[in-house]
Amino acid sequence: RLLNGRGITFAEPDSIVSLSSGLGRHWPDARGVYASDSGSIWAWVNEEDHLRLFAGNEGSDLHAAFDRLCSAEAAISFAVHQAGHRFACSQRFGYLAANPLNAGTSMQARVSLKLPLLCWQPDFRSLCGKLKLQVYQGHGCPGIWHVTNVERFGTSEAQQVDCVVKGCRELVDHELRLEQASQPATPPSLSILEQIASSTRRFAEEPGLGANEYPGFPTNECPDDMPDISANFSVMTDVLKKDPSTYHRYKTMTTRSGVSFAKVIKPGMDVKGHAMIKTTGMVAGDEECYNVFS
Repeated sequence: RLLNGRGITFAEPDSIVSLSSGLGRHWPDARGVYASDSGSIWAWVNEEDHLRLFAGNEGSDLHAAFDRLCSAEAAISFAVHQAGHRFACSQRFGYLAANPLNAGTSMQARVSLKLPLLCWQPDFRSLCGKLKLQVYQGHGCPGIWHVTNVERFGTSEAQQVDCVVKGCRELVDHELRLEQASQPATPPSLSILEQIASSTRRFAEEPGLGANEYPGFPTNECPDDMPDISANFSVMTDVLKKDPSTYHRYKTMTTRSGVSFAKVIKPGMDVKGHAMIKTTGMVAGDEECYNVFS
């Protein structure tokens, strides 16, 4: 209850992409949250990746949160090394994650901003794109937007934090200019629907949350013939459409720990997607996937 009150817990996955990727298997076994007494730093265990570290900070000092995160990561990395292990990392891709989009630094710097006027401007999202930022609205919080870095690959963690800091300053400047002009765009009427979920769910009986894989494309081995993916849209299906021989080259291959090509491409096979909003359509079941199926 205390962790929920701080907003630092996580819930079972509910999107088809996550379930098809196997992120909900055996829910909630082996999942957990470790948090400091102050609530300024916490860790998620086996939510999507094996470990996710968070550092929060009230106010505008993003660098203070970043410094605290670096200290925690260094301490954990030392302990992992002392135990004879290491974080999954490669010279080519950087730090590795279950979602290939997060490879690189695997870091997300997020700032919550109140932008009640700017968010209704027609060029709001294009402005964020130019600043190399991604934005999404806070759930049930009109006017509150979460701002994060787009880049994970090709720049350092410090550079990505600086990008968010500079971008947020510019967004706030735009918001202040709109306030001074007193000519805000008129927001459409919004209706907030409260969704009350049952507190007694049997996860083991729900598709993708129990011991079995999410129904759909198999995970043990690929069919001999590549399925029709003409109506599927993802990075993965784009590759297979361009060169179908890729499917036949990898369809029988697995990593040493048993992750099959079928498992890797299952999310993009199960979810049709949209031509204008593409996911990777893949999931990395282990570190070796990045080499075996590259």
